[in-house]
Amino acid sequence: DELVNTLDNILSRYHIVDSIIISGETESQFRYNEQKIPVYKELFLNISDRLKEKHPDVKFGNSFGLHHVINKNLEHIVNDLSIGDFVAFSYAPTDSVNEIDKNPQEAINDLNEIFEILPNKKIGFFEISWSTDNLVGGSYTSQEQFIGKLFNFYAQNEDNIEFLTWYRYSD
Repeated sequence: DELVNTLDNILSRYHIVDSIIISGETESQFRYNEQKIPVYKELFLNISDRLKEKHPDVKFGNSFGLHHVINKNLEHIVNDLSIGDFVAFSYAPTDSVNEIDKNPQEAINDLNEIFEILPNKKIGFFEISWSTDNLVGGSYTSQEQFIGKLFNFYAQNEDNIEFLTWYRYSD
């Protein structure tokens, strides 16, 4: 009740909120706790249903770290928790130790995997990034190439994308 009341107060006061992500990096939270997924689903639906009564235009979803989902084969958790109006993903083209291990086209291929995992769901992208730091395999040139491919990817899939935001221009 306290969370619903807090969110209701925020939504009533600030009429610019159109999307709420209830859980972030959800794949990591349930990777070793899959037995708790039904309890979380009930909580999610309770919160979103109650808030939609007063704020029907606000959309609700969960978010996942796409690079973690791919690197750790956690697609089944994404499928289990693809409840709500959209499913959001953060993404960095990194391996399990956070070093860039993909080229720009391979990174776009990762983004396209989402539409195979969730073919009938609106997708949100936030915290999409490409490091410029040479220590982790990044550069301004590879970032520029990725951004160009990202804009093309967005143009091709705009009807299926709820939102897309970029994170970290320079590091």
